Amino acid sequence: MSIRGLIDESVIALLRLGLFDRVVGYLSFQRRRKTRRQVEARLVVEGRYPDIVQSGAFAGMRLPSKAAFMDARFEKTFGAYEHELFPLVAELGQTSAAFDTLVNVGAADGFYTVGLARLFPEAKILAFEPNARKTPVLLEMASLNGIDGRIQLSGACTPEILADLAPTGSVLVVVDVDGYEKPLLDPHVVPWLVAATLLVETHDCFVPGITELLKKRFLETHDIQEIAMSGPDYATIPALKGLTMHQLDAMVGSERPALQSWLWMRPKVTAV
Repeated sequence: MSIRGLIDESVIALLRLGLFDRVVGYLSFQRRRKTRRQVEARLVVEGRYPDIVQSGAFAGMRLPSKAAFMDARFEKTFGAYEHELFPLVAELGQTSAAFDTLVNVGAADGFYTVGLARLFPEAKILAFEPNARKTPVLLEMASLNGIDGRIQLSGACTPEILADLAPTGSVLVVVDVDGYEKPLLDPHVVPWLVAATLLVETHDCFVPGITELLKKRFLETHDIQEIAMSGPDYATIPALKGLTMHQLDAMVGSERPALQSWLWMRPKVTAV
């Protein structure tokens, strides 16, 4: 066997050890972060990394300065972040029936809170985010887009808190809570959900079977569409031109632990 072959076999053997495999995985993650920073810095120097969303469902939305940390900032800027939902959000923006209330649980940095608030300028905005480190970015983005006075921002949201909201009229609920959707979205605990429109990111990687469980909970009251996660279309992102495959993965490759889905659930009986 060649020296290269011996090295390869030795490395593969080491990777079978859980601890060594975790160390290599951590180093790979950090290498990806380093590459991302290098590419972003170069794009800034070249004037090709703006602070305004360039494409996708929220094109034109202003983003906080790059000094503020924002999850998946590159993807959000260039229209790769959760692009699977773009047709749905675009359809929402073209409908004549606006929502009276938007409830965003798991608002994070405010990408959806602010983006949807821009689409529905008359809607009441209720946002929940338990991680206080993320809320300054949300508030800055809201201010940059002229909607800071419209957002009612709170911390953690429990099923009891959600039930007490009891909004009337047409309600859109957007949820991304890393598995907490199981106790949160129970129509027996939160009765008004049966008349609300829901967009829920499900996390079977954290709570096995949660997607099917939510479908069962809302099957009688909602028309349900499952939207599957898919990879980005590189050709639609000009800023990726000229990058190596490692750089491409660093910029738009998903950091999610597994493939996920979204449930788009529309009430069969519209609230009046």
